[in-house]
Amino acid sequence: MTFLAPIWLVLLVPLALALLAWPSPSGAQRALRWAFGLLLVLALADPVLRWHGRGGTLVVVADRSESMPPDALARQKPLLELLNKQRRPGDALAVVAFRQKAEIAMTPGEPAFAGFPSELGQGFSDLAGAVERALDLIPAEDAGRVLILSDGQWTGAEPAAAATRAALRGVPLDYQLQRRPPLADLAIEQFQGPETVARGQGFIVSAWYRAPADGPVQYVLKSGGQVTARGTAQAVTGRNQLLFREMAGALGVREYVLDVRGAQPEAVPENNTARLLVSVSGTRPLLCFSPTASSGLARALRAAGLEVVNRQAGDAPLTLSELVRYTGVVLENVPARAVGTDGLHNLAAWVQVAGGGLLLTGGEQAYGQGGYLHSPVEALLPLSLEMRREHRKMSLAIAIALDRSGSMAAPAGNGRTKMDMANLGTMEVIRLLADFDHVAVIAVDTESHVVLPMDSVTRARANLDRVRRIESMGGGICIQEALETAINEVRKAPQKNKHIIVFADASDSRQHPGNYRELVERCRAAGVTVSAVGMGTAGDCDADILKDIGARGGGRAFFSAVPDELPALFAQETFVVTGSSFSDQPVAFQFTPAWLELGGLNLGAPPPLDGYNICYLRKDALCAAQTGDKDRSPVVAFWRAGAGRVVCYTGEADGRFGRQLGQWPRAGDFFTTLARWIADERGTLPDGMLAQRSVRDGLCTVDLYLDPEKNHSFARRPSVTFLRERPGAAPLQERVPMEWLAPDQLQSRVLLDGRETVLPVVELPGGEHQTLPPVCLPFSPEFAPAGPGRGESALRKLAAATGGREVVELASLWQALPPTARTVPLRPWLWLAALLLALVDILRRRTGWPRWPAAWR
Repeated sequence: MTFLAPIWLVLLVPLALALLAWPSPSGAQRALRWAFGLLLVLALADPVLRWHGRGGTLVVVADRSESMPPDALARQKPLLELLNKQRRPGDALAVVAFRQKAEIAMTPGEPAFAGFPSELGQGFSDLAGAVERALDLIPAEDAGRVLILSDGQWTGAEPAAAATRAALRGVPLDYQLQRRPPLADLAIEQFQGPETVARGQGFIVSAWYRAPADGPVQYVLKSGGQVTARGTAQAVTGRNQLLFREMAGALGVREYVLDVRGAQPEAVPENNTARLLVSVSGTRPLLCFSPTASSGLARALRAAGLEVVNRQAGDAPLTLSELVRYTGVVLENVPARAVGTDGLHNLAAWVQVAGGGLLLTGGEQAYGQGGYLHSPVEALLPLSLEMRREHRKMSLAIAIALDRSGSMAAPAGNGRTKMDMANLGTMEVIRLLADFDHVAVIAVDTESHVVLPMDSVTRARANLDRVRRIESMGGGICIQEALETAINEVRKAPQKNKHIIVFADASDSRQHPGNYRELVERCRAAGVTVSAVGMGTAGDCDADILKDIGARGGGRAFFSAVPDELPALFAQETFVVTGSSFSDQPVAFQFTPAWLELGGLNLGAPPPLDGYNICYLRKDALCAAQTGDKDRSPVVAFWRAGAGRVVCYTGEADGRFGRQLGQWPRAGDFFTTLARWIADERGTLPDGMLAQRSVRDGLCTVDLYLDPEKNHSFARRPSVTFLRERPGAAPLQERVPMEWLAPDQLQSRVLLDGRETVLPVVELPGGEHQTLPPVCLPFSPEFAPAGPGRGESALRKLAAATGGREVVELASLWQALPPTARTVPLRPWLWLAALLLALVDILRRRTGWPRWPAAWR
């Protein structure tokens, strides 16, 4: 037994003297008071019992990163299951798995290891974070050890700090090295070029690579997908260099990709290919997306002195690296699907964060009819694309036949299936229709199942859960069965205007096609139009059936390989069929005082519009021109969207609905005013400030330098928003506040992934911002070439700093756990015993009970 506060024991002396000086009348009472006083003094001295027990906590840190050998990853789970079987009674096992982030895969209280978590990120090896999580799992009063199963390659924070914490707690860090076979590795070590060059300037791109042996090395350098250099170099063992002379061409960002190959098998083939971004500076042009390769709008803007790059929509996806080439983007009557989901996500992020400009013009392929409802850029528009009853020309009956075959069970991301997205698209149709419309919903595989019989939209909205719960039930879709059931349903509707939408997998629509042509002809003869929406591409094996249905049915055929686009496609078809979002009737329009805020000149009275998209002005947006009829519909609307500027023109710029405006002598001035407003060169920091970015060891650092001669004060700290673009995903926005490094320097840092392109944007509290050149890593940091034994050396240092060791036999880990020192505090029990004795003494004096034996009295 040990006393934690032994100083209180000196009270035993005055306690004994007091009890002797004032003795109790009876022996029993005297014994109670002596015991009561002794318990009080002992409680104040805080005694504890200590003994050495058994049991401790072993935490296994499992490296699941990309640099790990596949066979080692496969062995980790059996190793953990074996460890769990070998543990002694009282011992606890926990597991932490890590890649980009560390997650607990097994807590000390769990009886068995269930498996590794799937969401660990990619591109990094956060060994330091994993060790920190492991130490958190070991109770402070228990013995413990940490076993690291890794190749020792780490990125991110230095693990030495975590090792220091382990050493202070007395927790050894053991390791078992898991590395790739020692094969020859030809690897690119550095791939460098200037961050920014001027247009027409020559520059050097250099690469350092390490060769495992003397011999020929083949190299290929590409820029923009085109080969700019190819050849064979005679490498020597060790470091070698390649030099390429390049000429800066068009403005923007040029991506260079270097690939080197040797004659021997590669241990790490991922580091044989590297990327580099070089920004070409100068006055940036406008990008005009047009339905055709030649745009009258682009010609008019060039005639006014603007530099314009004209591109036909659908030629290539819009990336952040390409968008920074331009000061603004014009979408001239092009549908959203032609820009693509990834392109729209990148465009929206570029406008809102990086300060880009956006101009939309109207037409039959724009706004609601173009599929922009619920698109990534919809929230940036100063116009609402909703459908209102007052602009409906007719009531309508729609029957929707949905493919629920087995292929619709395929995942579509975020825990949803293709069927879920088709259900959401159907619900969007019902939401957009007016109360006086009718709708029916049919689920089809080899047979038809009427989910919602033909009825009013009001009743359909009350039963939307039936649509939401449609599930894929296997089999294939029978097109003929779908059309027959849809025809039977639309016949029940009282409306004169009737339409059928058939949704099917473009790769699985041929099962039992039947004589669908005859059914479609019957529909057309009865005045019923038919459209098809295909899950897939127009080149899929069964897409021709859906194209034929749309052509014969007097409707359309839409295709998308991206399930997330299905609700927008269904909405687009609804806009077209109802005819409520585009007016083909000529209408006069007039400018409002807000036209002057766009910097517009007095252009006089403009000619009528031959047609325009019916949209509605959003709150806080400004209307610079509106129709002259009673509706006063916006023709030109604009506002600021985040750091960018957005203008909407609802008329057609170049086409059959823009002829009168195109013949107007002031048409060039009109469109130039809109383009100049979005193309306003912004994004520079105030005088006395300089922002720079650098990349080292997978870390992107942005520094903001302040003029030491000026007094700079901020309401809050400046920040950097990093736009992270990854293939096949919407760009991520990561806002990182800047930290003060010195009185005139602030800094933000983020780790980079080898697959992403990152666009840093420095933002000041007053709204000023500056977009820095985009940056990328040559390849994932996981595959960066390391010196011989680097990984093993890193693990050995961690073990040496904490008293750990390399582990060969896992069973020895349980024996190495030291006995756990257990302590039991006695103070609470002593207080309780003293209280009970005091109560007994009081009870005896008040009631005479309990009665003591005669010898105690």
